[in-house]
Amino acid sequence: MSLDGVLVVDKPVGWTSHDAVARARKLLKVRRIGHTGTLDPIATGVLPLCIGKATRLVQYLIGADKSYRGVMRFGFSTSTYDRMGEPTSPVRPVTLSPEPLLPIFEKFRGEIRQVPPAYSAKKLAGRPLYQYARKGHPKTLSPVSVRVYRLELLGVEKDRAHFEITCSAGTYIRAIAHEIGQELDCGAHLEGLKRLRSGEFTLEQAVNLDEMGPEELLRHILPLRAILLKFPAVEVEGRTLRLFSHGGKVLVAQPSGPGPYCRVVDARGDLVGIGKWRGGGSQVLLCPDVVL
Repeated sequence: MSLDGVLVVDKPVGWTSHDAVARARKLLKVRRIGHTGTLDPIATGVLPLCIGKATRLVQYLIGADKSYRGVMRFGFSTSTYDRMGEPTSPVRPVTLSPEPLLPIFEKFRGEIRQVPPAYSAKKLAGRPLYQYARKGHPKTLSPVSVRVYRLELLGVEKDRAHFEITCSAGTYIRAIAHEIGQELDCGAHLEGLKRLRSGEFTLEQAVNLDEMGPEELLRHILPLRAILLKFPAVEVEGRTLRLFSHGGKVLVAQPSGPGPYCRVVDARGDLVGIGKWRGGGSQVLLCPDVVL
């Protein structure tokens, strides 16, 4: 069976994204494996791993929207904005009710400006921010724009609030928890988080790397033809296929979908690359962006 494709992993708590990659490499005996976006050690859930030729497609997958279900704990903030950090405010007893939380949640919907946490993999002068923070010299980056499409309060239980969120890539959920704690003036941090979806990949597709052997994992690898379906498909064959596969620009019929990217497939429907088209009308110029 082909080892080119995407394996959707249900990352367990305590593992880094790199731990999941290392485990998959060991089980499948394949070196070319990469993930499509970091998932914090306290988080579980969907982590798509690109294998073989699919590693060339990470750039199109890494910016996908994400959905999560999580728990915020109120009463104190922490250095890392999650339960792994040290308390940075006095611990206060809190009994939550939905009424004060609902208007605060509303403030964090839509496009927001967010400062990356001091304990994060964002880089400054070539070094991750967490390296500065661990040495007692935390750094602050400028705020960046992220988008929260949905933030829903599922319920409250004493000092904990259960929620679901759908957001753009690069959004720090633990930073939102921290800021909501500031808004409520009692401190808060992220206690738990599960990623339900990463772009087109869902929790229902995810496998546990500790529960499956290599042969079973092989059956769960999504082939290249089954990914990036958000891009319209353009079929090429014969001389046009050969020219595209060697990095040449080709004329094709106008793709039936939003541009500028499209999946370029052969007559069997197998993915041969990602193209970027220019122009309009009945035919457009298709330029190879990635050739597989």
